[in-house]
Amino acid sequence: MFRKYKSVRWIVHILFWGVYFCIMVLPGFFNKGSNAQVYYVVQFLILIAATYINILWLIRKYFASEKHIKYFIGLFFVWLLGLAATYSSWLLFDYPHTTGKLLKMILATMIVFSLQFFLINLYKLAKEWYIKSQKTKELELEKVRAELNLLRSQLDAHFLFNTLNNLYLLVLEKSDKAPDALLMLSDLLSYTLYESHEDKVALTKELTFIENYINLQKFRLSEEQDVHCQVKGSFKDQRIEPLILFNFIENCFKHADGNVLVYGSEYYIHITIQIDADKLILKTNNGVALANDLKATNCGVGLKNAINRLNIAYDKKYIIDIQESDTEYSLTLTIHLHD
Repeated sequence: MFRKYKSVRWIVHILFWGVYFCIMVLPGFFNKGSNAQVYYVVQFLILIAATYINILWLIRKYFASEKHIKYFIGLFFVWLLGLAATYSSWLLFDYPHTTGKLLKMILATMIVFSLQFFLINLYKLAKEWYIKSQKTKELELEKVRAELNLLRSQLDAHFLFNTLNNLYLLVLEKSDKAPDALLMLSDLLSYTLYESHEDKVALTKELTFIENYINLQKFRLSEEQDVHCQVKGSFKDQRIEPLILFNFIENCFKHADGNVLVYGSEYYIHITIQIDADKLILKTNNGVALANDLKATNCGVGLKNAINRLNIAYDKKYIIDIQESDTEYSLTLTIHLHD
């Protein structure tokens, strides 16, 4: 919007001053005497000069660089110079020729010039303030988008690394599940590469991705290991930030890994996703292995990234509650999907 205005800015300025001349200056031409006509034109040119000193110098040098005190001091001196030049032109052209009303005419000249000068420059200043605030918002939005893209790229790399490790184990074991797992990985990568970088995706696609991911994880687990996921509720046209739930689902498997094979405790992951018209509720409950330092670090990084993404994408439109003990980890996440 601002670039389009910039291309026609001078046309807008010429039109403005043309209309201003017709309304404020031209009527003065009907006064008697050529000196009066010259005085009105000179006063008009002084106002233009003072205005563009503000626009082209003061605003660019001081206001744009946040030096507001210097800017307003400079604006005050330009106003004084404009008054002095206007008064000098009045004396030079001897208009109006009424020396008995000198004080009255000086005050009138000061008031008229001051009103014109400050109204025009107040409009310009307000516009500059608005443009600056909009640019600041655009920069903040670009920063948020950059942070979000960085978090997504970290998530994609982390997910691919872990999934390839799982496939590697299946191949080493010469498992019959390996071909199906590879095909499922292909579908997951297709989603992360071609669809997950949109601002919002259909909720149904996101849930399909989660279901495929859980099934892929099940390939490396035995039937005795209890992994259960339930999705319920009403589906319409809800959309969601892509992969926003993924870290929380992935953390369930990272927390529980090692329980059966190493410690002999029960391996369980229970996931429930409830969908309402404008709200999604994710509940996870899983056993916790006696994690080593590396696993604890990875879980912490994944959770931190997930919460950062929630802050960026949903701000105050989500609630998260985490309950953790030595043997169990529970999470409830509520997201308001609609603006």
